[in-house]
Amino acid sequence: MLSATATANRDPYRDGLDATVQRLGHLAAARRDDERQALPLARVYARRAARTAAGAAAVALGLTVFAGALAAIVRGNVDADGDGLLTRLLLLAWPVAAFAYALTRLSASVGLGRRVRAAGRTGAEPYRAVAQLERAAPPRALAADRAAALETWSVALPLAGLAFLLPLTLHYFVSPLLGSDGPQKYDSWIRMSVMIVGHAHVALALLCVRFARRLHRAADVEQVRADGWKAYGLTVLVAAIPGVMLFALPPAITALTGLLFVPWMFEWARRRVATERLVLEGLYS
Repeated sequence: MLSATATANRDPYRDGLDATVQRLGHLAAARRDDERQALPLARVYARRAARTAAGAAAVALGLTVFAGALAAIVRGNVDADGDGLLTRLLLLAWPVAAFAYALTRLSASVGLGRRVRAAGRTGAEPYRAVAQLERAAPPRALAADRAAALETWSVALPLAGLAFLLPLTLHYFVSPLLGSDGPQKYDSWIRMSVMIVGHAHVALALLCVRFARRLHRAADVEQVRADGWKAYGLTVLVAAIPGVMLFALPPAITALTGLLFVPWMFEWARRRVATERLVLEGLYS
């Protein structure tokens, strides 16, 4: 036991400082461990941010192509060869979306890392440092919250971008077989497609947004039906109005083109979200 003299000579401030320094060491170590565990969650956030940016770029350029085609249709220039601008915009959308994906993934990762480090940065004074670390948002919670906020649009925008761009892009690569070789001649195909089945592209894009919202609201993604085949059937049905009046050719082309990607992109989205949720819940890295 401490003697009465030793007890009287103890420095309460020093004892409190020692305990605070020890507490600071535990908090700092716990924060470093939490930052390591937050890395997989931060990658999910970066991927979702990148998909959102790429999808937004694809949708924007897809709508630009459609707007240009509609403007030409209003002017009565449907069958005439164009200047190739619509075709070039269509093909440009893919590298632009890829660049947006790469740039956003890098910037999102760096930005989140800076925010995590800033939240965990403390002053030299131990008491203040302890208070700052106790108030700082946990890195895992920060990464998980930011990733969860992007879930819907990280699915909806890329799928909608594919709905606008992919059919016309696939047609472009088979256009030489149809006598529409070159951007100038393919412009007329784009205008005809927008005039006859443009509403089918819009319908598919809306179905993509609806599906993304269903995924986000679902507690268990595995229990959500991908509905890719349903979306495919509805898109073909929409294309038949009024396409069926043109010897059923537009809905037939829509059916053949949609078969190549519509069911599969819905299933990919469902699996992607399911995997990312397992990472956010700490069940998968």
